[in-house]
Amino acid sequence: MSTAAIICEYNPFHNGHELHIARTKERFDTLVCIMSGYFVQRGEPALLSPAKRAEMAMKAGADLVVMLPVHWSLSSAEGFAAGGVAIAGALGVQALSFGSESGKADELMRAARLLESDALKSALRPFLDTGMSFPAARQAALETIDAAAARCLSSPNDLLGVEYCRAILRQKADIVPFTVRREGAGHDEQTAQGRYGSATMIRQLLMQERAEEAASLMPKYAREIYQNETMAGLAPVTAAAFNTAVTAAMRLMTPERLVQTADVSEGLEKRVLQAARTACTIEDICAAAKSKRYAWTRLRRILWNAFLGLERVGGPPPYLRVLALNAGGAALLKEASLPVISKGADCRNLSEHAQKIFSEDCRAGDIWSLGLPESSAREAGSLMRMSARYFG
Repeated sequence: MSTAAIICEYNPFHNGHELHIARTKERFDTLVCIMSGYFVQRGEPALLSPAKRAEMAMKAGADLVVMLPVHWSLSSAEGFAAGGVAIAGALGVQALSFGSESGKADELMRAARLLESDALKSALRPFLDTGMSFPAARQAALETIDAAAARCLSSPNDLLGVEYCRAILRQKADIVPFTVRREGAGHDEQTAQGRYGSATMIRQLLMQERAEEAASLMPKYAREIYQNETMAGLAPVTAAAFNTAVTAAMRLMTPERLVQTADVSEGLEKRVLQAARTACTIEDICAAAKSKRYAWTRLRRILWNAFLGLERVGGPPPYLRVLALNAGGAALLKEASLPVISKGADCRNLSEHAQKIFSEDCRAGDIWSLGLPESSAREAGSLMRMSARYFG
């Protein structure tokens, strides 16, 4: 039985995601979705609960959905990829499927090998010394070695694909990259192309209450799930709901505490805390702290990691938190090399380190629930109460 994995967020699930799953299922018997939980990699809370986004994935053809813990979902592209690939490896999948602009897995893997080379490390320093951000300096350095490989870093999905390939190389995982060419609108584009629009554009349409425009870009089942959750006051959860709380947390934070947060270096803690003294929203803090060296998404992740009390952590994810599965997914879990958590009580069997990571996932869910429109639904404990849903 051939098995592939997709590392995903589905925030929200749209037609492009459905196409990606369909193309992957044409080549592989079993599909695992390794999905961000309550917070996503761009530094935001997810619009919908992990359970509902997992349901969308299962209706599209997934066989198993497991949650990427918050330490890795609120990480840089490198950390996000590393966590997802580690989980894929623990499940014994043969391929990692991802969308890309080029659709050329061999070119992405070649770029990944060059980024891991000593030649790149030698070429990088002169560009960093000019004050370039690390991503810009890395691309400029790679251009001096292999211009074709450097082009892989200029498109967002290709860039993430390169990070997946780097994670495969670093972990010496027995996994091959399998890429599906991205259709329609590109990442973060603000206009749709036919049935396809970016998740960024769809989120904005939903936030602007332009649901009819968003509806044509989402599968019917995903649209209905979102509408039902919205009517029940269980969606959407937005960063704006936390503006005052996050700003207050930053004003109470000390530089010594903030410097322990992932992605904080080079005195960035002082820059962020100074910004929080005058700014009053998450976006305004980021705007005040931003420079050409620090990406907006990095600053947002720093704020959320600090707010959630997440410090640096080493090693791979230590467990598999199952959100949804069918018979094929259940068979795959029997061969897993990590502890499987299908309900909250299963965490009692985890190691001390794994229990700490799980408790932080629970805390992320407790905070996320405070952003729900329906106030009566904001009680803590959602992840502990959540049991994996079986789709027969």
